[in-house]
Amino acid sequence: MSDIVDKKTKNLALQLLPMQLLSVVIVALLAWFFVPYYVEKSAEEQAALAAEQVARNFLTLRTYYTDNVVNKVLNSDGNLIVDHGHKTIANAIPLPASLIFDMGELLKDSQVQLKFYSPFPFENRKDRQLDAYGQAAWLALTQNPNTPYVQHTKMNGQEVVRLAVADRMTSQVCIDCHNSHPLSPKKDWHLGDVRGVLEISSNISSQVSKGHKLGLYIVIGFVVLIGGMMAMSFRITFVEFDKWSNARKIHERELSDASMKANAASKAKSVFLANMSHELRTPLNAIIGYSEILSKGILGKLNNAKHEEYALDIYNCGNHLLNLINDILDISKIEAKKEELSERIIEVRLMMETSLQRVRPLADQKGITLSIDVPDHLPGLLCDERRVVQVLINLLNNAIKFTNMGGHVDFTSELDGAGRHVVKVSDNGRGIAQEHLSRIIMPFEQIGDAFDSPQEGTGLGLTICKSLMKLHGGDLEISSELGTGTTVTVTFPPERTVPDTTDPGQNPTLA
Repeated sequence: MSDIVDKKTKNLALQLLPMQLLSVVIVALLAWFFVPYYVEKSAEEQAALAAEQVARNFLTLRTYYTDNVVNKVLNSDGNLIVDHGHKTIANAIPLPASLIFDMGELLKDSQVQLKFYSPFPFENRKDRQLDAYGQAAWLALTQNPNTPYVQHTKMNGQEVVRLAVADRMTSQVCIDCHNSHPLSPKKDWHLGDVRGVLEISSNISSQVSKGHKLGLYIVIGFVVLIGGMMAMSFRITFVEFDKWSNARKIHERELSDASMKANAASKAKSVFLANMSHELRTPLNAIIGYSEILSKGILGKLNNAKHEEYALDIYNCGNHLLNLINDILDISKIEAKKEELSERIIEVRLMMETSLQRVRPLADQKGITLSIDVPDHLPGLLCDERRVVQVLINLLNNAIKFTNMGGHVDFTSELDGAGRHVVKVSDNGRGIAQEHLSRIIMPFEQIGDAFDSPQEGTGLGLTICKSLMKLHGGDLEISSELGTGTTVTVTFPPERTVPDTTDPGQNPTLA
């Protein structure tokens, strides 16, 4: 019989191999394509924002130059003139357009380049030909001059973001000059007319290259990690498993000694998990704390909204992971028999109201009605309040999670005929099929098909609740009907019921 089980286990491992390999390939492809894509998009957005600011600054400079320099020269009786050939004329200063064009020439060797052009056949630029982007930019800006025209393209083998803004008639000096000048290609200029295009080109090749390298590094790291895990898994299945199988046969012959070794191994495993969970929580708390500081801008507002969004995502994921680790730590401590109760006399109504308040925001989100029913003058309960509240909140959360919008959850407590405290959490949710009731209390079990889809979490919640109730000498039972609802009942032993005459401030111990 043991040999048959061993053979089935190995066959199952072989059957899972294609699925594991497919998962590795899918994740690797996602990292390979999407990481560079998002890095490139981010670089493109940043370059466009910076380019637009630069373009606006140059247009502001042009307007200032026109109003405060060119206008004064034109209206003076001095020897200065304004001409596009200022470089060869001793007493000439540049036209506003020539000034911007010359500044663009100075930027040619930088990562950011400036171009100034117009399809109007001005005398000094009638031979210039606009490329496809320039023509498209002119058409777009004449139709909507307030919106920059942006395009991510390749130029000379480099990744470039090109942004164009409309150069409009903003000064009466320019209008008068253009309408009166004999070489002007148009004589009916008005304020606000688009006369040209100011283009800023930003080279983002280095950012794009870094994105591709980052994607490659992630893929390599993931393949190495998963490959190592798969190799270890197969070693355990086909090498260590055989050794374990032989040891098990010896165990069957020497039952007493093997039983002691198995118990020791189980304890070592639980102690290891408990210690590892502690080690993981220390850096995780730092991640959560720092990401919260970043997302809330405690040390200063982040300049990029995406950075704030990413920080919030890290904070939420960190909290989710910490909750999972705490669940594993709880079950490990219980299995290692390291969990100790801190007992005192508790007022049951107050404890239940506290638990209900903790879950009320979640219920309000789904429009679920919460009701509580506790008899007056209910005797006190001797228990570990923190652990019992943990049990009650877990049960309430489950009831709310699996109850549809607008449903209701009832929270009741009573003293039964044997003097035992009995607390019930009932809902009118989707319920659980009878064949699954025995499974949901087991570690890591999640009955996804009963609720349309698998739920988040480790599947340890009910297991921890059951174990904590056992530590109190109590019990946890589940009754449910598919499509009608579920009731979870926790029962404490009668010796934990404290008579009404007991002073609530005392902390008696059990005999």
